Amino acid sequence: MIADASRSVAQKVEALELDDIVQRLTDRYGWEIGRARDSERAYRLFLVAAADGVTEPPTADVDEFWHQHILDTPRYHRDCQALFGGYLHHEPVRTTSFHTRMLGCIIPPGPGAPPDRA
Repeated sequence: MIADASRSVAQKVEALELDDIVQRLTDRYGWEIGRARDSERAYRLFLVAAADGVTEPPTADVDEFWHQHILDTPRYHRDCQALFGGYLHHEPVRTTSFHTRMLGCIIPPGPGAPPDRA
């Protein structure tokens, strides 16, 4: 049953029309088409994972793709309703808090880290 539900979500995610977002990222933001298409594929995987309750933060490119999806709010709401039965909120996650929650540790700040991470 769970596998059937996941397959159904994966099929719905695959059916999403996201070509306009790819086009926007290449035309307005100067992304290479390969980068935009790779981000689209990764975003689709992110959505399937989100439907399964996985809350790991996305990569920077997937996050930007997600932002571009959210900007078309009526479509994003429709897509979320179809995929999740409700709105998938975008909540900023600090890397430190993510590592603390998920790994039980704090990654030391790298060179040039802002003072609040030191």
